[in-house]
Amino acid sequence: MLFKWRRTLKSKLDFKPPSIDNETWARSKADWERPDNKTVSARNSSNRRGGRDKAKATHIGGSVPHASTMRDLEQSKGQRPTAYEIFTRTHGVFYTESGDCSQWTNVKSQKVNVIIF
Repeated sequence: MLFKWRRTLKSKLDFKPPSIDNETWARSKADWERPDNKTVSARNSSNRRGGRDKAKATHIGGSVPHASTMRDLEQSKGQRPTAYEIFTRTHGVFYTESGDCSQWTNVKSQKVNVIIF
């Protein structure tokens, strides 16, 4: 039964959402079919599916906004967190007993920590 719900790429491109006018849809379809866009799309798809070896993580918050992380830190500590605390919480991977970050998500985060903090 599930196979009936799957559509081929061709049939997906034939389904125009009602909120998009015909001219815009035709231009979009033409853009999607251009070879340079297909190359970029293939590369981006590969990066999304490649895990840590393809696209390195820049922060560890997932879908949680930084503002929510700041609010959670404020509630747990009873005071507004510093920029450093927010940065380490969103870019750090492992922490020492004192709460300092001992490993970063990537080299850039580690450099930012050294230069700014």
